[in-house]
Amino acid sequence: MPSSSCRQQFHDIRNALNVIMGNAQLLQVSKPLTREQQKCTDRILNAAREVSAMLNNDSADAARSELKGNISVAEKGISHL
Repeated sequence: MPSSSCRQQFHDIRNALNVIMGNAQLLQVSKPLTREQQKCTDRILNAAREVSAMLNNDSADAARSELKGNISVAEKGISHL
């Protein structure tokens, strides 16, 4: 089962990624960027989205594992009745 500290770390990383993506998007609209600046900003956004998607998949897997563990414990309790 994922611990609360693990969930907090996922949450903190997601928040940091949201800040990174938000700032990169603000850079894109505030001034016309050079081609190199646009390329770097796009890389930042793509990398942040990839990590965010990876975290979402890991969180979903962890939540499913935790749910399966809870169901297993509940089923064992019912079988003893």
